[in-house]
Amino acid sequence: LYMVVPYGGLAAGQLLLNLADASGATLFALTSILVSLALVPISLSSRPAPLFDSPSSLTLKELFRITPTGLTGCAVAGATTGALLGIGPVYAQSSGFDVWQTSLIMAAAITAGALLQFPIGRLSDKMRRTDVIIGVSLGSAGVALATIFLGGGQIARVAGFIGLAALLLPLYALVLALANDRLRPDQMVAAGSGLVLAFGLGAAFGPVSASTVMELVGADAYFWVFVVLGALLAFGG
Repeated sequence: LYMVVPYGGLAAGQLLLNLADASGATLFALTSILVSLALVPISLSSRPAPLFDSPSSLTLKELFRITPTGLTGCAVAGATTGALLGIGPVYAQSSGFDVWQTSLIMAAAITAGALLQFPIGRLSDKMRRTDVIIGVSLGSAGVALATIFLGGGQIARVAGFIGLAALLLPLYALVLALANDRLRPDQMVAAGSGLVLAFGLGAAFGPVSASTVMELVGADAYFWVFVVLGALLAFGG
């Protein structure tokens, strides 16, 4: 549920693009209003903050020593999420889809990622999490390769994009769970900041790398980014 709720909001937010001209200020104002409304339930809550022991400090080097796959996995998850959500609409429009169609594609892709959180998460509770992460990474690389070599039409490329999102959006929760399996309770706060930093750096790198590859090679090279990232995590994480 930790990831399903924000992904559900992201999916619904894609459809807001059709309410007004994206070049104007209306959608920005609407977003500001929605963010302000989101603060109301928290402001009205009367529950006290949970008590916890003083956290211990943890450097990125120490965090990598404890959970190398957790740290590198967060970076790769950030890169794939950034490339999916940041460049996905650009790829869709370069493939001939209009704003309405692009918003539907993005909403469907994010919804697929939210729904697969449940079976993938349940599977990772029954198997070794590293095996599930490797399987998801290789599966996403396989979907991307299939889309490159078999996805000649628009429908096939949309199906490939949605399949990628379904596999890759649950990846962040998987690597967080793996990292927490290897941490003591007093290390989790400090580790959380390092893992979020890795995800954020990856999320900044993903759109830049994807857009650069598309600019140099062409729009269809977009899926090669996910082949490389999937293989990187599967074999190097």
